[in-house]
Amino acid sequence: MEMRILTEKDAEEFRKLRLKGLQTDASAFGSTYELECDLPLKEFEQRLVPSEEQFVVGGFEENQLVCTASFIRADEEKEQHKGSLAGIYCEKAYRGTGIAKAVIEYTIAHARTLEGLKMLTLIVVSENERAKAFYETFGFETYGTEPNAMFDGVKYYDEDSMFLEL
Repeated sequence: MEMRILTEKDAEEFRKLRLKGLQTDASAFGSTYELECDLPLKEFEQRLVPSEEQFVVGGFEENQLVCTASFIRADEEKEQHKGSLAGIYCEKAYRGTGIAKAVIEYTIAHARTLEGLKMLTLIVVSENERAKAFYETFGFETYGTEPNAMFDGVKYYDEDSMFLEL
């Protein structure tokens, strides 16, 4: 098991895993497979340029990317103390193996090194009890629910907002 911050060189593997997640766990993402499947590789490369404003952590098993978590720092000057976790996905075959836990721990640890960052937030589909319980093991707390926050064309999903003080 290896954890590291992804770079542009990982774009092809990242794209493949993200598209798989958008297909197999569509309700966990705000985006869709249809929106992202035709994006050029360059678009994924740009997402993987690490900085103090954003980075993506990847978890690898036998040199294969199987888990990711993205960090995005708030843009506004008065909100620079906050960052969000998003795009969290682990291939089903690797769930329960500890790799997702290691990826989130690595992401939180790296976020803690960023000057002025005091809080992490994330959004999770309210009915995804397993994911909420997972995030709670790191100390994330729910602070609100947005009803009908996401609509996939068939069903509305409520979303819970969670935070972690660093």
